[in-house]
Amino acid sequence: MPTESQQITYSPDSSAIPEKIARIPPQSPKLPALVRTPALMSPDTHASQITAESGKLGQSEYALQSALSAQRQMTEQVAALEQVRNTRSPSDTAQQHFKKAGDAYQRILRSAASRYDASRSNIQGRLAQIEGQISQALGLHDTKDATEIRQALRTMSKEDRNTAVLTAIKQKDGAVLGAVFSGREITTGIPDTQRDSFRRRAEQAHAPELLQLRVGLEKASQLVSDAFDNLVEMESQVVGAPEVKSEFERQIEASDKAWFEFDAAMQ
Repeated sequence: MPTESQQITYSPDSSAIPEKIARIPPQSPKLPALVRTPALMSPDTHASQITAESGKLGQSEYALQSALSAQRQMTEQVAALEQVRNTRSPSDTAQQHFKKAGDAYQRILRSAASRYDASRSNIQGRLAQIEGQISQALGLHDTKDATEIRQALRTMSKEDRNTAVLTAIKQKDGAVLGAVFSGREITTGIPDTQRDSFRRRAEQAHAPELLQLRVGLEKASQLVSDAFDNLVEMESQVVGAPEVKSEFERQIEASDKAWFEFDAAMQ
């Protein structure tokens, strides 16, 4: 009797297996993967980054979170669509399968369009409110002497003009700041880029949390817009170009034939 080290391992001779039974049917045919931009991927990463950039107000901001939720749902729906495209029912012809994939895409598009419109509308409304809140925080208001303030600034040297505006920012002088921010270079002597820089500086000094929230809302709005645009542009990919359809149909015929032969061999 052979020892344990001398045990004989039995290996069936694969050449003795009938050719039809040994044949393994090919995998189910697959369409090319849908091309997705970063806006239609990684919802957790986008949500984490944008919420963090929005500051403490962003965590409870409905307009912000609803936009991030819309992007998440679009991402998940596209992933589900991929499963539909690559899982053909054995009872469906290629044409029937393509139609089902196309119908599924249209359902996603209608759902996404509704959520996209709602989220964008919420953000635009909230941004308008924030602008009013920031103006209030800066003490901005129109005064009868706004024209005189602009004329005085325009006649100053660049150095004195900058000093005057920076002093107004520090003191939160709403009359001077209102005249500057609502004016143009021709009336104040302050270039538009410099005026915007002064405005940003004032917001950072007196309304930092609102400024953070506004930045986050703007990024969330752009994200959901990019995601929806990517989804719209995806329509031509859903069922593939004509040559892709032909290849897919060829794969289906080959798969069906292999499965037929496999089932026959098992009888």
